[in-house]
Amino acid sequence: MALVFSEDRENVLLIEKNRPEFLRGKWTGVGGHVEPGETPLDAVAREVEEETGLAIGRERWREAGVFTDGATFVIHLFASTARLDEARTTTEEPVASHPVAALTALPTGPRLDEYLAAARACLDAFERSAYATGVSPHRRGGFSLR
Repeated sequence: MALVFSEDRENVLLIEKNRPEFLRGKWTGVGGHVEPGETPLDAVAREVEEETGLAIGRERWREAGVFTDGATFVIHLFASTARLDEARTTTEEPVASHPVAALTALPTGPRLDEYLAAARACLDAFERSAYATGVSPHRRGGFSLR
C-alpha cells in the first residue's frame, strides 16, 4: 500500500475502492498485488503510476512497515511525497487529495489511521536523519542527494 503525501504532509492521496467488496466505497491508500518476480517496492511504484498517473522513482519511497490482518493480507506500507495536484484518476476507482486532519469525515478502509501515523512518522524520521547525513528533501516532493 502506498500513502503519498503533499510535501508538508498535510494532505494525502487516497483512492475510493470498488473492490474487494469489504472496501467498496471506502477511501484508502493505493495498492494491489505483488506480481511474480516483483518486489513490494516495485509493486507499489507500479500500482501508484497505474492508478494515479504519478511516476515516483524507487529512490523516493520509504518503507513504513509491514502489517497483517492475521489471516489473509500482508500489507507492505510505503510512503512518499509528491505534487498531489499532478495525480489523476486513471481507473474506475477515483483518486483524490484529502486533508489528513479531515479524514474522520470520510468512510475509510480498516486501520487507515494506523497506516497514516506510521507513514508520516517514517517520512519525518527520514527527513531528520537526512539533514544529519547530507541528504535533503527534494523541493518538489520525494528525496534526492544534495
